[in-house]
Amino acid sequence: MNNPLIDSLIPNLDSTLGVRDSIGAVLHKVGIIVRTWSGKKPGDGQASDVLSAISPTPGLKEFTHDVRLLEGGAVKQGDIIVRGISKHRYPTEDLVDCSSLLRNVERFYLIDERLYTVINVKEGYVTWDVQVRKYSNQIRYGGGNL
Repeated sequence: MNNPLIDSLIPNLDSTLGVRDSIGAVLHKVGIIVRTWSGKKPGDGQASDVLSAISPTPGLKEFTHDVRLLEGGAVKQGDIIVRGISKHRYPTEDLVDCSSLLRNVERFYLIDERLYTVINVKEGYVTWDVQVRKYSNQIRYGGGNL
């Protein structure tokens, strides 16, 4: 990052962000599902899901009942901002943006057992904020629960 002060914060970041976990104040569990299809593309063959919980647990900003939102904007009603994902554990954007280089692999956020796709990723000095939107197909192929 080339800023010594900010770089010095990164190694201790997880203990600070983990306060919510330490005191039992986690309202919503958040993870990433990696779905691998046996065929060459999504929907081709059999699928299997592997779930990884995001730790420390990030906070959420929900836009479920915000009457100020206009459907033509970048944020739509029902969107969620996953806030404060640790750059110590997830140092590069490809770890949080759910992209995949393999055509038969899909990645989703799992929040309270619901699947979400990534709309936007915002980089901060020490954390990531990720805007997600509910995925239309909520079928799960294993992977366990958070």
